[in-house]
Amino acid sequence: MTAHPQKRVSSIVVGCAILEILANEARRLSLTEIARQAGMSPSKAHAYIVSFLQVGLIDRDADTGFYALGPFALRLGAAAMRHSDMIALARETVSSLRSETGCTVFLSIWGNRGPTIIHKVDGRWTLLPIQVGFVLPIVGSATGNVFLTHLPATETATLVQAELRAMCEPDTLVGEIMASVRRYGFAGMKPAQQYAGVAAPVLRHDGTIAAALTVSRPSEVIDAKLRRSLGTAALTAASALSKRLGYGT
Repeated sequence: MTAHPQKRVSSIVVGCAILEILANEARRLSLTEIARQAGMSPSKAHAYIVSFLQVGLIDRDADTGFYALGPFALRLGAAAMRHSDMIALARETVSSLRSETGCTVFLSIWGNRGPTIIHKVDGRWTLLPIQVGFVLPIVGSATGNVFLTHLPATETATLVQAELRAMCEPDTLVGEIMASVRRYGFAGMKPAQQYAGVAAPVLRHDGTIAAALTVSRPSEVIDAKLRRSLGTAALTAASALSKRLGYGT
């Protein structure tokens, strides 16, 4: 029997090139820049973008008119990540850490837009209003601080500078954060917002960061003593996961 070549929809293939461009960028892009990278005219690129906007694959900033991946693209990515080996490896650990602390526990990896939650178990006291696919700040969250410390500066610089400007914080804050994470082994945000947490790195066999394991609880009940206790629990659990990935063996 002669095999027939599989048919394809060429417009989908072309359109996915635009999605790939946005996926590879940690910033929003203008129509002109998207068209240039895709090797097509702005009018042709715009036609694809309009369709992607309608289904939520692309999002347009109302102030700048620049584009990034949209909510549906994030949900697709999160759905794919739910089946990843990392989640399968960490599921029992996340559940055990939740039982031990009573807190919400979640696992995050580094995505194209920053620290992205890929697995989450709610705590016994309250539901944390963030879900799988949520992108966390890199400077303004314990999870982000772990990645900030363990990733090369070349991967984080753009997001860090944008966040520092928005927070009106000096560049010296980055050094302070990294020194603290290296000293204690985990990151612990002061309870300045409704929720506060601690996060510890999950490391691969070569010492590079694979994920961050985070414990979070309403900030009004977190003091310095509890933060240290939760940090120790998160670090112990993350270290066990790191060992399963071959780190330190």
